[in-house]
Amino acid sequence: MPTILEENKRLSESILWQLQRNFYDEKGVQAWHGVVPWFITNNNFIATSFAKVMVAYVRDCMASQTLDPSQPIHIIELGAGAGRFAYLCLKALRELWPAGAPPLRYVLTDFAQRNVKFWASHPNFAPYVAEGIVDFARFDAENDKTLTLVQSKQELTAANLPNPTIVVANYLFDTIVQDAFRVENGALMESLVTVLVEEKPEDPAYFPTIADVSVRYAYQPVPNGYYPEPEFNEILHGYAERLGDTAVSFPIGAFRCLQNLLALTHDNLLVLTADKGYNNEADLLYQRDPEPVQHGSFSLSVNFHAIGQYFRQRGGVAWHTVPRETSLAISAFMGRGQTADYPTAQHAFEEYIEAFGPIDFFSLQDYPINPDTPPPLPHLLALLRLSHYDPYYFYTLSNAIAEQLEDGLTNRLEADFIRTLERVWENHYPMGESRDVAFEIGRHFYKLQRHSRARTFYEESLRFYGEHHITYYNLGLCLYKLGLRPEALTAFQKALELDESYSPARSWRVRVEGEL
Repeated sequence: MPTILEENKRLSESILWQLQRNFYDEKGVQAWHGVVPWFITNNNFIATSFAKVMVAYVRDCMASQTLDPSQPIHIIELGAGAGRFAYLCLKALRELWPAGAPPLRYVLTDFAQRNVKFWASHPNFAPYVAEGIVDFARFDAENDKTLTLVQSKQELTAANLPNPTIVVANYLFDTIVQDAFRVENGALMESLVTVLVEEKPEDPAYFPTIADVSVRYAYQPVPNGYYPEPEFNEILHGYAERLGDTAVSFPIGAFRCLQNLLALTHDNLLVLTADKGYNNEADLLYQRDPEPVQHGSFSLSVNFHAIGQYFRQRGGVAWHTVPRETSLAISAFMGRGQTADYPTAQHAFEEYIEAFGPIDFFSLQDYPINPDTPPPLPHLLALLRLSHYDPYYFYTLSNAIAEQLEDGLTNRLEADFIRTLERVWENHYPMGESRDVAFEIGRHFYKLQRHSRARTFYEESLRFYGEHHITYYNLGLCLYKLGLRPEALTAFQKALELDESYSPARSWRVRVEGEL
């Protein structure tokens, strides 16, 4: 018999959100080790696409505002997680940043201190930290109004942000507090949540996880002045006037976050967000009560239409992707700031986000490749170019690529393939996951008989992904081909220390010992 943990609570005040914070606080970067989905908003295609819109926005601001050249334009990423998007976006921004613009400063933020420490010690960020264009901050998006940077020790406040600010919020708003309502016969009802656990242990110290709980809802009429902010109530009651019977979520956590950021930046900001949700009012029809989707943490679809209404109320701008047959929505919001319109940014949003954008790329790469009849190598390399040489996407294609190397390549195709492998590695961002990109690059170089480069990548595999008997065995083959027999013998012995029954390494050890 299920036990009630709490009954008839406003959704934004539910215990669910404490469970959510506990998960991310305890897991840190490990949350992205096959637990929380991340690729859809952390690939190089979306990072490059967002960078192009950011740069277009900066150009609009340069054309219509007086910018302080001595102060940076801050890009603040909320809930930056493992930091992969930030790294890829930063690489693109360095190439695209307009001449004559104020300097760039990219700030990764998260409420989990373990994530902040991970970025600060990450070797990929070290050169950018040394240049002063990357910094980090612990920032609670739901509550904090200022942020203090780890490296420079500077506190960012409304007094020292004279230039426009850019905010990135990918897969954040679906994980912070929301409220829930129903429209019934034109009346607005509050949806109150009851949280249940299947079997509650007798242990008084017991505290559940997301996986332990389920929810149900009850309803009561919404009182006047539900929120202190009249603009929020106006948006909410507008749904009761226009929609038929349906459930409506209200992203109050996102609104509180955006209120603070608008005050911090004097309304002079661009917000780019990719998340699961609805940005068209028609999508709000025929909805059910919000059900937490569990993936270690949990998520609720975001009502981006309401956020767009809020920015327009304030004299700002909202752009949304046209709804597609996917849960992902991408939106751009701009405060009224000092600019009436943003023609360059709008064109960039239409070209790089809407026409063929991150949602389309994700749908394309998610289409499975038949291992029995893989596409030819030129086709696979074209897909990698489309992805902007994303390492994770390369990993998913690696076996199909290997099938194409058995019969040899033309000189031109081999040169193109080698360039592709090197570009993929430039975008490599290790975050402790199990997908060994270095090993896959190494085995392709070995098939091309580029033994020196293969050796390099097998050594990188050991460095980033730990010791494995097959990695040492392949490294030993490279060293043997390079004429380094003592070193090859050592590698084969290492392989056997890890797996003494691995017969290929045993055979090669005997062979090399005989030659020595």
